[in-house]
Amino acid sequence: MGADAMGPELPPGQDGDSKEAASSSDSSLFWSENPEDYENHPDFIAMQAAMDEFTPFEEAEAWKKQGNDKVRLARKAAYAHMKRRYQREAVVLYSRAIGKAKEDPETPAAFLSTCYNNRAQMNLTLTNYRSALEDAEEAIRLDGTSKKAYFRGVKAALELKDAEKAADLGRRGIPHSGGDREYAELMREVDRVAVEVGEERREESRRADESLSTAVQFAVLLRQRGVKVGLPSFPDIQNKPYLDEQSVMHWPVIMLYPESGQVELIEDFAENSAFDAMLDMMFRDDGSDLPWDERGEYTRRGVTLYYSAGAGEPMPQKKLLEWLDGHNVGEMERTWRKDDFRKIDPKRTLAEVLTREDCVLPGLPTVYVVAENDFHREKFFNGDF
Repeated sequence: MGADAMGPELPPGQDGDSKEAASSSDSSLFWSENPEDYENHPDFIAMQAAMDEFTPFEEAEAWKKQGNDKVRLARKAAYAHMKRRYQREAVVLYSRAIGKAKEDPETPAAFLSTCYNNRAQMNLTLTNYRSALEDAEEAIRLDGTSKKAYFRGVKAALELKDAEKAADLGRRGIPHSGGDREYAELMREVDRVAVEVGEERREESRRADESLSTAVQFAVLLRQRGVKVGLPSFPDIQNKPYLDEQSVMHWPVIMLYPESGQVELIEDFAENSAFDAMLDMMFRDDGSDLPWDERGEYTRRGVTLYYSAGAGEPMPQKKLLEWLDGHNVGEMERTWRKDDFRKIDPKRTLAEVLTREDCVLPGLPTVYVVAENDFHREKFFNGDF
């Protein structure tokens, strides 16, 4: 069976559709392009008058014929954008045919099946795979012997990586395939995709188990270290801690500058590193590198670090595992009370701060950086920034 064998059923005489005319180019009902001011065009007025006398089924036949004409134009079009234009127009026309056909109780099921079948082919070509699958299944429901409907349904299911659906439709269509070679090749593709999808699912399951296992291990390590984690204050930051080969835990650390509202992320801060090392890396002794620090107050010796002791309660174990596994578990409600803030001794390590009794992490370690002068300290503690 050739590449065009699974295309729409086109007149004249193809797939038993002998009632349709061989050409529509001489009829005002089947313009390939709408003329200018077409609503006042004599042919259009005549067409409307004629269609007013049609039964819904007869009108559906007219729309279907126009859809077939658009398919022919798409096949002949020299440019890709014109092909797609005609294909989209064919989908619209087949849809109109289906709508009108459903209004007439005398519409043959085979006619509706053909309309769905043709629209399925256009949707396949336009990569509307979900719509193509739905159309093919409806065509099969109306006519369970349609080889083309099974073929298109299987193709759409394969594109959607729905191996079960593809296999089901494919097996049901075999008795109607007549030993067709193209259909047999498609079924081999179904088998190949089924194996591929099975492998992908096993890999996804393995990764999920591994991820959950890692989350459980981290929860145990955090408990052993005495680190308490509450709901995150910045849930959009998805970075999580990790363990290196020497069993040292590395944390992403959020730096907040209350004066400017700036947020900075240090992606890797080892738990056994002192804050002094971080300050040496981030600030200069002789001036400020921060573009918003117009007075040059944020220098190595000119800043003080704080953490908040008001981050709420530690997360329950279930939520902690979900958070470690990358899920959204909610957000900490921010409060600002002077008594909640504790000064960080830069000579202390990150682990020494995280394991303090009053320290509950707002998800990730969060450090407030305040310029060391009375004006800034007062504004910080009052929450006036």
